[in-house]
Amino acid sequence: MSQLPVAARGEEIAAAIARHQVIVLCGETGSGKTTQVPQICLRAGRGTNGLIGHTQPRRLAARSVAVRIAEETGTAPGTLVGYKVRFSDETGPDCRVKLMTDGILLQELRRDRDLRRYDTLIIDEAHERSVNIDFLLGYLKTLLPRRPDLRVVIMSATIDPQKFSAHFDDAPVIEVSGRTYPVEIRYQPGDEDSDSSEDIVRAVAALIDDKLDGDILVFLPGERDIRDAATMLRRHFNQQLDILPLYARLAAHEQDRVFSPGKKRRVVLATNVAETSITVPRIAAVIDTGLARINRYSHQSKIQRLPIEPISQASANQRAGRCGRVRDGTCIRLYSEDSFEQRDAYTDPEILRINLAQVLLRMADLRLGDIEAFPFPDPPDPRYVRDGLRLLGELRAIDDDERLTASGRKLARLAVDPRFGTMLINASRYGALREMLIITAALSIPDPADRREVEDPDPADDWRHPRSELIAYLQLWDLFHRRQKELNGSQLRKWCRRNGLAFMRLREWQDIHRQLRQQSHELRLRFNKQPAKYRQVHLAALSGLLSQVGHHREGVEYDGARGLRFRLVPGARQSPPWIVAATIQQTHRAYASQLAAVQPAWIERAATHLVRRRYSEPYWEAKKQRVYAGETVSLYGLTLRADRPVDFTGIDPRASMLVFTREGLARGLYRGDGAYRAHNDGIAAELRERSARLRRTDLLPDVQRQAAFFRARLPANCASPSVFEQWRAKAEKKDPEILCMRYHDATAAADIDYDPGLFPDALQLGTNVFRLQYRFAPAADDDGVTVEIPLAAIGTVEQARLDWLIPGLLSEKVIVLLRGLPKAVRRRLVPVPERAAKFVATADVAKPFYPQLAHYLTRASGEAVTVEQLQDVQLPDYLQLRIAVTDADDKTLAAGRSLDAVRRALGAEVRAAMAPVRNDKWHRSGLRQWDFDALPRVVEIERGGLTIEAAPGLVDQGDAVQLKLFETVDQARQSTRRGVARLIALRLPQQVGLIADHFNANNLRMPLLARHAGGVAQLADEVVMTVILDAMGNAVPVDRSSFERLANDLRADLVPQAERLAKTVTRVLEARHETASRLESVPQPAQEDIASQLEHLVYPGFVSLAGTEWLRHHPRFLQAIGRRLDAIAQGKSQRDQQLQRDVQPYWQRWLVLEADHGIDALREPSARRYRFMVEEYRVSLFAQTLRTSARVSPRRLDQLYEAIDFS
Repeated sequence: MSQLPVAARGEEIAAAIARHQVIVLCGETGSGKTTQVPQICLRAGRGTNGLIGHTQPRRLAARSVAVRIAEETGTAPGTLVGYKVRFSDETGPDCRVKLMTDGILLQELRRDRDLRRYDTLIIDEAHERSVNIDFLLGYLKTLLPRRPDLRVVIMSATIDPQKFSAHFDDAPVIEVSGRTYPVEIRYQPGDEDSDSSEDIVRAVAALIDDKLDGDILVFLPGERDIRDAATMLRRHFNQQLDILPLYARLAAHEQDRVFSPGKKRRVVLATNVAETSITVPRIAAVIDTGLARINRYSHQSKIQRLPIEPISQASANQRAGRCGRVRDGTCIRLYSEDSFEQRDAYTDPEILRINLAQVLLRMADLRLGDIEAFPFPDPPDPRYVRDGLRLLGELRAIDDDERLTASGRKLARLAVDPRFGTMLINASRYGALREMLIITAALSIPDPADRREVEDPDPADDWRHPRSELIAYLQLWDLFHRRQKELNGSQLRKWCRRNGLAFMRLREWQDIHRQLRQQSHELRLRFNKQPAKYRQVHLAALSGLLSQVGHHREGVEYDGARGLRFRLVPGARQSPPWIVAATIQQTHRAYASQLAAVQPAWIERAATHLVRRRYSEPYWEAKKQRVYAGETVSLYGLTLRADRPVDFTGIDPRASMLVFTREGLARGLYRGDGAYRAHNDGIAAELRERSARLRRTDLLPDVQRQAAFFRARLPANCASPSVFEQWRAKAEKKDPEILCMRYHDATAAADIDYDPGLFPDALQLGTNVFRLQYRFAPAADDDGVTVEIPLAAIGTVEQARLDWLIPGLLSEKVIVLLRGLPKAVRRRLVPVPERAAKFVATADVAKPFYPQLAHYLTRASGEAVTVEQLQDVQLPDYLQLRIAVTDADDKTLAAGRSLDAVRRALGAEVRAAMAPVRNDKWHRSGLRQWDFDALPRVVEIERGGLTIEAAPGLVDQGDAVQLKLFETVDQARQSTRRGVARLIALRLPQQVGLIADHFNANNLRMPLLARHAGGVAQLADEVVMTVILDAMGNAVPVDRSSFERLANDLRADLVPQAERLAKTVTRVLEARHETASRLESVPQPAQEDIASQLEHLVYPGFVSLAGTEWLRHHPRFLQAIGRRLDAIAQGKSQRDQQLQRDVQPYWQRWLVLEADHGIDALREPSARRYRFMVEEYRVSLFAQTLRTSARVSPRRLDQLYEAIDFS
């Protein structure tokens, strides 16, 4: 040992210590400073007035250095030289040199603020600049003025020693030369595509080829790299070399193998733990990958990262210094010299790379003041300080003023990570302390289990848990203790190896548990007597790990706190929706380990002081009769609960009062039963009815105005029914009407003129009075005025009476009709409102509306205005009375704006309702002459408690006439017209016979021609009936005398008129026959189109349905078909197809109408006009020279189609 450089300068160092409070000893690796300086201090008389404290950054180094110095001084460890690390104290009463971790010395400050137990302090490996080292350096700077007797030796490698000197006011620096033997540096970078393990194999092979005498130390960044390299090296050198790992998490007995070399040459694969004062014996060569995992705190993600980074030049020199201690050394760097030159000179101090929560906690506990004023060698980043404070706030260790809480004071006395300490403190509250002591002890050490080694364990030894690795630790704890009782020492070790368990870590786990249990007793934490349940354990765990929860995204990916996204470590058994992770570290990506499934409700409970609560718009909850809001709870950006209904009253009383007065009181959703309620409901109902009748929204009850009425009277704290009722009971004793509104309290338009007579509650139709309902809802089917008519009375109602609407809307209806007239007419009627008012003032509501209005407008404008023009004007729904037919239970059976449409919708129900409306007087069949009384317009009949009206009329039965009652006057009139025509035909048998003879005598081919029209007899009958109906015009006899006059008037003219019509019909039939005979030679699709056209021109009933108005055009229509056939014969088929395509859309429209309404669709004048105007359009296309009877175009056809009305 006397050959070591530091030993050679022992007297100089001892003299410097005697003269100066602080010296900086800078010695290269291998100079012997770690083992020799404590012995120099002993020989100089230090350690007599107190201990010589010697700190090391790592427990492994503290333990091994103590053993080494004890060997060199010839004493047993723990006597002259001892060591103390976390939860392990090997110092005896006679101990003078105490090796310890720097963290142990910091802990002692709580009990011994001036460190009176020490007369000398050696701070070793200061160049590592761990946070504990920087903390000690800062504290010692403040302590030294109070302890002039204290001597401090700062020991560092040759790394920026002047920084330490400057920190201690230019303390002297003693530099000691380093290696005893020279070290050759070789740069041997690998190929870009090569694997680092392959590069290591090549470097080892090169050293073996150089006849290297000694062991090889290889520096790698992490445990996985060590395992990969070990696998590769064993594959190549298994017989030649002993491959040994060395890293901090390695079990103690495995570490001991490194310090006890055997005969076989070794390759030690180490992390940067071997850069420190640990001296691995017999090292002759170093292989340096130039990489290390550097612990860095991420300000953005708020987690510790462990990225693999190129090491600094200082670390590279440290590594090279591990060889050459006992012989010449060789260092092979697996990177280029340029790469070395470009690297940072020094590694960043740890205080610039970590979360500062524990430092801040310790400073607060020791009352060392503001961290920004503390004399750290390098002041920490203010962002990291804020993050540390934020974590302590998360753990409830400090209050809003950054002062320690009661929990924080306890936390500072627990020798564990602040997160784990918080878990212990809260476990005491949740009844899970016994379990959490086991879990936090396990989390405080390297994982005692290697889960990769045992994929399919014996069920009796399977301690894993499907949902929680924290619970798994409890099960492993119980299992290990059972096996301890069952097995002897060697059997227990074998059992551990078989199950992938590190025996020494399990023992360490027990030691830490014992120490934590003791500390928990000292802090008077409550131990649970009953086993804790899953929920209790994880509530406690969550209290310390709130920023390490995650919500499942997909696969093994999770969304974490503050936008972090992480994955579960490989091998995780499940991916539950929510997890908490005891560890989240970032290598090339963030990974979570030591996981447990949790519920979002547990997270919310543990994080009540951290969660953000956002509320949707408050609303009135009808079932609860309270003001509620949707609450969204989030923690660090993770949504724990979304839109959860919560009582909002206590959260925001002011906003709750606004909702209560608006929704509960103004809208009446609060189910209170005070007298004020009935009064106010009546006011609101009357205003709503006025609004519907006058069609004004400003008359509706104004909820905001009503709410203001209540707020003006209620106290500010009246946000719930219970408070309201208490107040109301007192207030109404003083003023019973304090909550009773007037019209102006509910609406600003209360003074608007309103005449109830213009908006009656009921409508009288005949002898019956029917209820009216008003609604102002433009988009609704029942917008406007609805008259409710019982089914039994539907037959008594006439559309002509309904057209008068109600007085209050009649003027507006007339205005809309006038504005819909042609411009030429409209110009003569201005101002329109005045014209409308004059008509309404003079009109007779007992007479039909549209004929009266047409007559008035014709007279007023001087232009002819027809009923059809007025009926073609599109009225808004609310200006057309809506009919609702109801049954005996007031249920609506059918409703609409057209009486005929409503009746058709009811169909059989109307007929069934009318079926009993019959008696012998008005129900006769087989009538062949007028031998019955005159037909009154209506007769009254009692039915179902109602007096209903029915209209007598006649029905044409072909060879006779039926007398019956009709539902409406219009139906009776239409049917009676044909019935009278039939009676006239029966009254004039001689004339009718002559007409039939005409068909048979004048054309021998008539039976053949008439077969498509129903036969000769039907044709003759249709001709007779058509002539009689034309002669009748609109007049319909209602008594015998008028009938006889009409029959006598027709006696002389019937035969000549019928013969003229018969000739036209004969021409049509002959033209149809001739046209049909030419179709066989016509190609498709023209043939099919023309055949369809012929079928719709000539068919049974075509004479009566077409009428004389259109029947006279039939020959021209058929002539146009002939012209079309001529053109096709001339080779103009392509043009024909184009013309057919032009007409086809309009023809298809008619076919659809016919399918919907049957052939009787032609009885509707608007439909009949459209039908034959399509024929005129064919003439204009296929035979223009024949000319049309009226102007026709596609636009005109569209207009005619839109005007069709079957109502």
